[in-house]
Amino acid sequence: MPPRACPAHRIVLSTALIALAGTPSVDAAPSTATAESRSVDAETSERLEKRLNDMRRDRQPESRFQPRFSGFLNAGVSHDANATGYAAQDDETDVGLNSLVGLQGRFRLADTTHVTLQAVARGRDEWQPEVEWAMLSHAFGNGLAVRVGRLRVPLFMYSDYLEVGYAQPWARPPQEVYGMVPISSFHGGDILYDMDLGGGTLSLQGFAGAAEDDYRFTADKDVDFELDNLWGGAVSWTNDALTLRVNAARADVSMQEPAFRPPLSVDDPGWFAGVGARWDAGNWLLVGELTRIEVDTSHYPNTDAGYLTAGYRFGPVVPYLTFAAVASRDDEARAGTPYRAFDLERRATTVGARWDVMPRVAIKAEVVRADGLSGTWGGLGGNLESMLSRGRFAFGDATVATLAVHAVF
Repeated sequence: MPPRACPAHRIVLSTALIALAGTPSVDAAPSTATAESRSVDAETSERLEKRLNDMRRDRQPESRFQPRFSGFLNAGVSHDANATGYAAQDDETDVGLNSLVGLQGRFRLADTTHVTLQAVARGRDEWQPEVEWAMLSHAFGNGLAVRVGRLRVPLFMYSDYLEVGYAQPWARPPQEVYGMVPISSFHGGDILYDMDLGGGTLSLQGFAGAAEDDYRFTADKDVDFELDNLWGGAVSWTNDALTLRVNAARADVSMQEPAFRPPLSVDDPGWFAGVGARWDAGNWLLVGELTRIEVDTSHYPNTDAGYLTAGYRFGPVVPYLTFAAVASRDDEARAGTPYRAFDLERRATTVGARWDVMPRVAIKAEVVRADGLSGTWGGLGGNLESMLSRGRFAFGDATVATLAVHAVF
């Protein structure tokens, strides 16, 4: 799991095995024992103590440098009676879309230098493993750390735990926010700095690099999506109950789709900004984010999005309610052109529950109702495919039910 802990659920995703060695005892000599007997007992005790200390010292380097492995599992099924393409679901019932397994290894090269590798195999990709993390990290001991390699793009509050379903309250993150950026990892590096402030921890992060991934354009068409000259930063403050976060990023956005008429071509600078807050104290859980995406072209919509989730704990069960929305802000720039098909508006209401059935295993169930498309494609893949093939949108709403089991090990 990610090196940083998740304050919302206080999860420990890797287990430390601690060996406790007891000191052998030597029976006390009777009060009438001779000085020689006491001397022999003392010598024996010293030898045993020395041997025990030597064993502890000999074992310490081995435990200090041995690798640590952990993993996570998402297994789920979702049903969309109309196969609208909400959250990239193109079939009525889908299992692979919500299922994946991830393995992570952390290797200590020195006391403050580590190599972390994380591979994820997803059902939607026919279980072909893909490396999501491959980084070298070094901590300087004064709150400053650097990481280089392949890392998660830190755009959202749950970016580090994007595919660790157990670390999130939902069966899947609100798509109105988390589904707007098709990139999850990048090649580059970041600088992290943590300091104590106001009874909590202030964290500063700067990052830079480049990213490339496939974007699910229609049911049978993936489009290459690239972010070059990517750079940005994030500031967060957290204590035992509250987390506040603000971040921004800039990149050169590239996406080409010749099948669109006229051909879709994006090769322009883009910006991302987000703010988020999480309150996790007592029985209440409140979490929300607001995001803005701008790309300097009318071909790709500029969007505002946000969500708010409220949950209440009844022992191991947490029912939750989420309201989310996304809308494009530059529809007038596409008016009268074929690109008006990218105008976007959608609201979504999610009712769900999380049940921590046992340590490190949670069962989640939720129903999402998406509507308020206002004559746009609404981010539904089925609508975009229908527009390309028949010149009109096929769906005005979507209802998706999901049942999932999330675990860490």
